[in-house]
Amino acid sequence: MGFNRLSDQSFLFSRWLESSIFAHRKDSVDQSIFFVYNLRENSFYDIPIFSPEEALINDSTQGFYDGLSRHSFVYLDSTIVYNFKFSSKLYSYDLRNQLAQVSNGEFDHIPNLREAFPSNQISDVKATTNYLYNGVQFSDIAYDEKNKLFVRVGSEYVTNEDGTNNDVRYLMLLDKHLNRVREFKIKDRIFDKPFINDGIIYFVSGNQTKESTYELITFEIKNESIIEKP
Repeated sequence: MGFNRLSDQSFLFSRWLESSIFAHRKDSVDQSIFFVYNLRENSFYDIPIFSPEEALINDSTQGFYDGLSRHSFVYLDSTIVYNFKFSSKLYSYDLRNQLAQVSNGEFDHIPNLREAFPSNQISDVKATTNYLYNGVQFSDIAYDEKNKLFVRVGSEYVTNEDGTNNDVRYLMLLDKHLNRVREFKIKDRIFDKPFINDGIIYFVSGNQTKESTYELITFEIKNESIIEKP
């Protein structure tokens, strides 16, 4: 669950459904995944934003579980922009005019929808471990105020039969209307979640060489291009 302050008294919260955690717990398709809490009145109301059909929240045979089912969001100019880890699609909902839109946000070099996991295998430790750590997934979305661009990462990890692996990541820039601007391959091993400040994108390195510290990989957004910084 994440939250964002809307006013002195109102806060926007995202809701993680039970079917996203437990394989045999099904949620209603009209269960909202966002709500607003009013601090002064100690009350809340649901926003009519629901899980997309591909989330499989009411399918008893398969689904997306654990962190792969989690959605992240950015609140920008009265609009909620959100995405899921299992799909390249990006969704937006304008609170002022109740307008919902979807962008495919497709990557060129990796699959844009992860395969769902069979619910009858959820107690199989080997199968679930393979599911969680192999395949394609998509990072939290972030927004760079300086360049007016959204940023997110698509990654694919595949363990081959001979024990080797293919591990690739691509960074995508999108404009405020969620149209793709550029896509870049990231050569470094990173943890996929981007952090942005003043046009600089920060990733925690996946190749830590010092104990008790974090090494960062940084990129600068410049003229809608990405420059790796030393």
